[in-house]
Amino acid sequence: MVGTAESIWALMRIRPDVAFIKGGYVGVPVGLACRLFRTPYITHDSDAVPGLTNRIIGKGARYNAVGMPPDNYSYKKEKMVYVGVPVTDDFIDPEPSIRKSKRSELDLKKDDLLLLITGGSNGARRMDKIIHDCLEKILDKNPKLNIVHQVGKNNENIYEDYPLKLHSRIRVASFLQPLSSYVAAADIVIARAGATAIAEIGHMKKPLILVPNPYLTGAHQIKNAKVLQKLNAVLVIDEHKALEDSSLVSKAIYDLIKKPDLRNDLEEKLYSLTQKDATKKISNLLLKVIGENAG
Repeated sequence: MVGTAESIWALMRIRPDVAFIKGGYVGVPVGLACRLFRTPYITHDSDAVPGLTNRIIGKGARYNAVGMPPDNYSYKKEKMVYVGVPVTDDFIDPEPSIRKSKRSELDLKKDDLLLLITGGSNGARRMDKIIHDCLEKILDKNPKLNIVHQVGKNNENIYEDYPLKLHSRIRVASFLQPLSSYVAAADIVIARAGATAIAEIGHMKKPLILVPNPYLTGAHQIKNAKVLQKLNAVLVIDEHKALEDSSLVSKAIYDLIKKPDLRNDLEEKLYSLTQKDATKKISNLLLKVIGENAG
């Protein structure tokens, strides 16, 4: 109620021509205030499952912009616009020199393979355990494989129990900056199934293994992963099963190492499903609404 009152006051002061509501609990009072003032607004969902906010206010929106293929949403088709997920410029059409420079910085030879693991902050320790339990054998059997692993906070020593001979092929950090250059350098990526991460890797055209976090609200990462798995654009590992049997991850990694055609098929499919110019499409949609009102 307080948020709605504050939103009403904000709209009275600003008098916007249009509002853009990305989701999150703060969007509900803004959407309600917009309806009261008959201010048009656009919602946007990055994930395949709309958040609670957009489920509440989505019906009153002028347009419902979506980040995943439209078949996954229950919005009215005439109001739904498939725009994709905005990403920062460094993930869009990177120069080939960036890949070459980062691989050189990591002391990688031309025929070396780089596996990048990025687990994010939520549930990173579970992800770290899964990867730790399967990498030693993979590194032993694949001498040209190198690892960059973004680990959870204070987990940088995760591989100290590995044989010393393997340490030179593993780079560990809790923060990778810029992440885009590491993705550019990678041959295979393992990640959580957040919509932004998927869009970033999709723009970079990389074969992707997803380990969705099962504990997030609405299980949206699981839904994101299933949508792309059904379209044969990614490999998906169930976290619960992988914690019990890390060989599930090993098999997925082995498949991508040994089957270049599979890597190529996955990266091409994911790239084709990744909507480009999401920021421009959203901007044009906002301008369209302003134009409709002016007319």
